[in-house]
Amino acid sequence: MHSLEEQLTMSEEDLRTGFWTHDPSHLGFAMTPLFQSFIIPSVDQAFKHIKGADGQPFKRNAVRIYHGYAYDQVGAEVTPADPEQRMAELDAMRPRFNSLRQDFDRIVETELLPGYRELDEKVRGVRTREEALEGLQWLTELNERFWTLHMQIVMPVFMAQEWYEGVFLQAFPDRSATDAHTLLVAASNQFVETDRALAALAESIRERPTLRQALEDPDPMARLLELPEAADFLGDLQSAMDQYGWRVGVGHDFYQPTWHEDPRLALATVRQFLSADVPFEERWQSIVSDQQAMLAAALDALAGEHRMRFKEAFDVAWAARPIDEDHHFYIDAMLPAKSRPLLMKIGALLQAEGRLTSAEQIFFLYRDELEALLAGRLRVEPGLLESRKGQYQQYYNETPPPTLGTPMKSSPAPTTTNESPGLKGVSASAGVFEGRARIIASADDFSRLNPGEVLIARTTTPSWSGLFAIAGAVVTNSGGILSHAATVAREYRVPCVVAVPEATEHIHDGDFVRVDGGLGMVTILNPQS
Repeated sequence: MHSLEEQLTMSEEDLRTGFWTHDPSHLGFAMTPLFQSFIIPSVDQAFKHIKGADGQPFKRNAVRIYHGYAYDQVGAEVTPADPEQRMAELDAMRPRFNSLRQDFDRIVETELLPGYRELDEKVRGVRTREEALEGLQWLTELNERFWTLHMQIVMPVFMAQEWYEGVFLQAFPDRSATDAHTLLVAASNQFVETDRALAALAESIRERPTLRQALEDPDPMARLLELPEAADFLGDLQSAMDQYGWRVGVGHDFYQPTWHEDPRLALATVRQFLSADVPFEERWQSIVSDQQAMLAAALDALAGEHRMRFKEAFDVAWAARPIDEDHHFYIDAMLPAKSRPLLMKIGALLQAEGRLTSAEQIFFLYRDELEALLAGRLRVEPGLLESRKGQYQQYYNETPPPTLGTPMKSSPAPTTTNESPGLKGVSASAGVFEGRARIIASADDFSRLNPGEVLIARTTTPSWSGLFAIAGAVVTNSGGILSHAATVAREYRVPCVVAVPEATEHIHDGDFVRVDGGLGMVTILNPQS
């Protein structure tokens, strides 16, 4: 039987016989071996339990890891669905769409939160290798169950928004899909509430220069802890982290400390809100007012059955839209964040027994290796895990190639380099903005973004949402109209273009650029040499 490393890693045979694409919008960052061992099999298992609008099971293409990045195998060319047939399939799902929010809230209350409470108990129960092995096996099953719930949640949510988009374009054939989704802004979600909490922290110290100065310190937490007058602020920060701190800087790997463990990233976001020209609540109320006016105008333009059908589709999408972010909060972010303490406890146990030199080495074992180590069937070779850690750090800073292997005749040709000053992408949030480009590669770069600059990134995750409050515009290498960058840009009324091939390569730090979110075009006006 092949090891997990052999099953997951891209082989020479895979490269020779298959064509593979990297999707930066989902698993967009390099992953440690242990995280690979959980996420890829769990998602594979989840796909076996879900069905599409036509009632047929979804087909999951093979996934392999190359330099820590996930690649999907491209299968035979798929004939695009007939639009009328697709709308008929989605129309048939309307009864299910009406209960999406209630279904999600029930899953959170009866399955996700109880599962996390049990996980917290498991951490306290690990004292021996036998208990650690039992805890690891339980965690494997929890991941598989929660990722199955994830797929059961998101598929109908995406379909509901697809149905609404189709109804919108039928009602307004001269408008765009971006216009359709712009109407869905101002529906609050857990990540907006996170930003609201951090913005409130910023407002609480806006007139307290000593605390504001402490946030500029290289180690703001250490500085704040030295200040007696910071006690109330630190208490409010701890409360916010207890509720919203279950996320990391980028991606969702077990290896990265959470905001709850290390709130410096949260403090960086607080500092960003302090630099914003408009306070969060004032800006949010303006967005809410604009959304209400746009919706009223859309309804006024329709009558009779067209108005009723549009309003029904809008109400469905309005209820579904926050679930896009809320499922991410409760599963994509919280599951690995809540798993990390158990894994660190197991790592510390192995370190105490001399089987690892540090607790964090556990993240550079594959899951089957960790099980064998706990069962006493494996001895780790000296230097192996440090070598893997060095490789991971090297890969993390790479830009993965968009495709690998041998294209089939039916496969799309790889994107060619665009040498013109105009870069074409996908319209995600309307508006035109001109400003200096700032390349943000990771959470370490957050403080480099100044108010009114254009955020340029390979992709974004919910941990980046606070940056949208000060960015003048956003451009990403990857994504679609429902990607994180697109939806948050619309929420914060920031022009955004996604799926700009190699934007982070063509645009350089300090370039003066124009972002036309409506046309999906980025123009380099004044390149920096």
